[in-house]
Amino acid sequence: MNRFAFVLSLSTMLLFGAMDMLRGVAAPFLQHSLSLTYFQLGLLFSMNSVGYLAGSFMSGFAVETIGLKPVKLIGAAAMAGGLLWFVRSSGFAEAAFGYALAGMGGGWLEIGINGMIPALTSNERTQAKYFNWLHGVYGFGAFVFPVLAAWLIAALHGWRPVFGVMFGCTVVLLTLVALANYQGLHVARQGKKDPVPMGVLLKNPHLYGLLAAILTYVMAEGGIGAWLPTYLVHDRGLSLGQGSVYLSAFYLLFTIGRLTAHTWVHRLGNLSSVALAALVAISCLVIGAVGQGYFTAFLALAGFGFAPIFPTITAAASHRFADHAGKVLGLLFAAAGIGSLAANALIGSVAAAFGMRAGFLLIPVFLIF
Repeated sequence: MNRFAFVLSLSTMLLFGAMDMLRGVAAPFLQHSLSLTYFQLGLLFSMNSVGYLAGSFMSGFAVETIGLKPVKLIGAAAMAGGLLWFVRSSGFAEAAFGYALAGMGGGWLEIGINGMIPALTSNERTQAKYFNWLHGVYGFGAFVFPVLAAWLIAALHGWRPVFGVMFGCTVVLLTLVALANYQGLHVARQGKKDPVPMGVLLKNPHLYGLLAAILTYVMAEGGIGAWLPTYLVHDRGLSLGQGSVYLSAFYLLFTIGRLTAHTWVHRLGNLSSVALAALVAISCLVIGAVGQGYFTAFLALAGFGFAPIFPTITAAASHRFADHAGKVLGLLFAAAGIGSLAANALIGSVAAAFGMRAGFLLIPVFLIF
């Protein structure tokens, strides 16, 4: 049954990938339907990140107390409720509330999903492999869904029915989590008889380095997922369908990179792997954004560089601070929520003031940091 619980976690990451890409593809329709400015659109996306931030922070502390299954149940229920409210919204304020609630549920779910890894194994290399697989499945959902989402929006005549499909998937997920058996799975794997006190952990500079790395990375990846189709539509004059193809291509290479990262990351080491991957991503983004014509393809090639960064940092933190794995995961994903929140608001603001290209070029700057 533990295997079923892990497969369920993989399926949830697939849903997350689809959800995140739906946001980017639906952005022009949301903007038109709800009469939003670029700033309001960015703020709407940021409200989802606010909810995610709150949910992941709370659940990181709760998961070691109430367990993986209750955390996932709470997350799935909150996400379903938020999506239903969002679908039924008629203005910016209603949409923001529903999207924030869905984000909070996503934060609880994400901690429950990632908490499976330290519960299954304490081996650093195996954790890195499992984290890359887990987040690689996210990339598969992100690869498949942009073109599918664009087709569904056209076929179902709007963004609301497609988000309604996501609501239905979340209800199915809630049901399956309720039926799954999580007996014997505990997120905290104590590597020592006397765990490091929480006060000592919070004074460790390595923890804050990892939190800063996650934050800036998520600012970059979130910017790609939310803004790449809009950038290509408004700056390059492409159709939404063409922009969605580029986003799918990005996540295809992203997925391949994550599913194969375990074959080379351990040879270079965590730090060198993250540095090399970030350099590749920065180079591809700059070439793709500055160049014209065929050079635009480099925006998709950047997916290779993005691929191993997040799971490698997560694996390093989970192993290094194994005595407080749940809390550290909560802090990491809270930092990710802050990064997503800051990125969407900042890109939206810069795009509103200076144009979409200027906003998009913030993404490689985030990676440099």
